[in-house]
Amino acid sequence: MQKTENKSFYEAKWEEEWGFAREQHGPIFFHRKRMIRKMIENYPLNGKILDIGCGDGSLLSLFRGGGNELYGCDISEKAIELAKNKFGDIAIFTTGDITHFNSLPEGE
Repeated sequence: MQKTENKSFYEAKWEEEWGFAREQHGPIFFHRKRMIRKMIENYPLNGKILDIGCGDGSLLSLFRGGGNELYGCDISEKAIELAKNKFGDIAIFTTGDITHFNSLPEGE
């Protein structure tokens, strides 16, 4: 599958299913976030954190504060738009294919 097909696929998924109806994710989405929170609570982080495939950015909200520099990247422009609207005050979000990055995104 070519990269443009991947991007079109994810844009369609965010538009049709994922982006506007988070309730449809159900308990699995929230359980995964709770498990990650439990895993990191014993490992205080203080540095740069990059969430690849960040979606709407909600996972990065677990890392707010503590001096962390937060970055999120997703191939979907719709996902990044949602992330910026929800968590733009805590992280820098960028649209792109991580395989083409040479460094952390500096913003758009």
